[in-house]
Amino acid sequence: MIKRSDGRWQEQITITEHGKNKRKYFYGKTQKEVKRKMLEYQQSQATGRTFAVVEADWENDHFPNIQHGTQVSYSPAVKRALSVFGDQPIQNITPLEIDRSVQQITKKGYSHQSVKIYLSVLRQVCDFGVLSGDLTVNPTASI
Repeated sequence: MIKRSDGRWQEQITITEHGKNKRKYFYGKTQKEVKRKMLEYQQSQATGRTFAVVEADWENDHFPNIQHGTQVSYSPAVKRALSVFGDQPIQNITPLEIDRSVQQITKKGYSHQSVKIYLSVLRQVCDFGVLSGDLTVNPTASI
């Protein structure tokens, strides 16, 4: 750990991102603060990305390639999925949780088509999670 000329402490680690090595820097007023930030970062890496983060990446990747009407029909399903799974690490989502969420919106009286779109959005986000390395298996596959 080094002390910079501006008085802050700095530490760096090397991470591999998309097959390339990158340096990640941590700064703080004290050494203790820098160590705390490094620990928080390591813990967040261990739990993986949240459903909301993966969904945002999926949306940025997928929405430019689909028609506007499809985007409009996906929006309510995306909002429902984010309200249920948003803050949860995507790797911790189980098929049982997904099935329960589908059953809940069915019981709330949503149309069959709305339920199908909701499940389709969940499948696509989880497929994207598999492709991006956040998941090893799509939890919606058995539903």
